[in-house]
Amino acid sequence: VHGGIMASELSVQTIKGPASGGNANKILVPSGQTLDASAGTLVPSAGAVVQVVESVRTVWTSTATSYFVSTGHSVAITPTSTSNKILLTGSHNGTYSSDDHAYMQLKLYRNSSDHGWIASNYMESHASLGQTANYAQSLSWQWLDSPSSTSQQTYEVYFRAPYGGTTVGLQNYTLNGNNTTRSTIIAMEIAA
Repeated sequence: VHGGIMASELSVQTIKGPASGGNANKILVPSGQTLDASAGTLVPSAGAVVQVVESVRTVWTSTATSYFVSTGHSVAITPTSTSNKILLTGSHNGTYSSDDHAYMQLKLYRNSSDHGWIASNYMESHASLGQTANYAQSLSWQWLDSPSSTSQQTYEVYFRAPYGGTTVGLQNYTLNGNNTTRSTIIAMEIAA
């Protein structure tokens, strides 16, 4: 007994609101009351966002290699259902130090395994304007993944300078390491 009222359990398969009236086809939870499903699971409708995880990085990371290395920027999310999808979006600030031009390519790794190309860009300085170093360009990407798992999934961005020799970097507007900008990866679980 709680507050003079005996606790009880109601077992039903379907709850329906009234077919007509001001609250037709609605099931109302009165003000001040909470529908608590913390001990179980509410199944969202297909296409609904189940959870959102954001990872922000401001530390400048560089490479001059022609093979892929980690940027150090990752996001981890644990799906609630094996049928749900993970929608990933990323926004990064690419920089390079050169008196001519540079290429940068990004790849996505899932749980340390190559998952595929996500972005590639060509950055060129404008020598006629005196912009011969520390040139910057944004890179954005999206990826819809089907991990088919309820284990934690870690998505990490790798990058390279495909022709080598030129230093390219992410997460900062200039190459002086002052961390004035931020890069973001967002992972959203989408109900199937």
